[in-house]
Amino acid sequence: MASPDADGEAEESKRQIHTASAGLPCANERNRTNRSAGAASVPAHITSIEDLQRASTAILEKHLQQLDEITSEPEYRNRFLHTDEDELEITLPKERNIGEYDTDELMAIIREVFSAGAPLSQERACVEIACASGFKRTGKRIREEIQRALRTAIKRHIIYREKGVYGIECRTIEHYSRDELIQTLLASIGSTWWERPDSIRAAARRLGFRRTGRRITDAFRSAINGAIRRGLLEADTKSVRKVRS
Repeated sequence: MASPDADGEAEESKRQIHTASAGLPCANERNRTNRSAGAASVPAHITSIEDLQRASTAILEKHLQQLDEITSEPEYRNRFLHTDEDELEITLPKERNIGEYDTDELMAIIREVFSAGAPLSQERACVEIACASGFKRTGKRIREEIQRALRTAIKRHIIYREKGVYGIECRTIEHYSRDELIQTLLASIGSTWWERPDSIRAAARRLGFRRTGRRITDAFRSAINGAIRRGLLEADTKSVRKVRS
């Protein structure tokens, strides 16, 4: 005859098995019916905690295997993980070549670099301009293009060079004379017809200004009128062009 302590341990073991196996699937319809009625729903082959642990491990491994099979499908990877090579080729940014920058774009970068700080040596100017252009290193070709751009910026009175040091010369549009603005207009538009707002934007870009606010617009409007009076530009109601010689 079993002792009361042994009976208590057996009951406690059954209770633990029942509690731990509550999330296991029922073996048949009868177990599902018993569960809904509040009866114990422990599968017949579960007789100990060790059996329950083995069954739980087997179920977990089965689900993990199914998940691995699903996520390895090409359709899943292309839709949710975005690992398709064609998509990556489209979305990855392409690094620009220094030759892809037009002269006016480099003028704008040079203006921004020198407007933001103190005068720079040629070496430091090349590094700062290359960095502002998105380049991590300043190779031979990059240096050559930047040095050429610096010479152009000097001719356009964006910067000056004195004793090997470069600095900003005309920080704002007000620092340019009327004659300098007229020459900029003539060089920008050539002998083709330009609508006046477009001619102003082209001239402003030539001087390294990215935007044409009210002050820049007013300055170039005045320059256009001066050039027309001098016979350097011909105009109709909306457009202007350089007088052909």
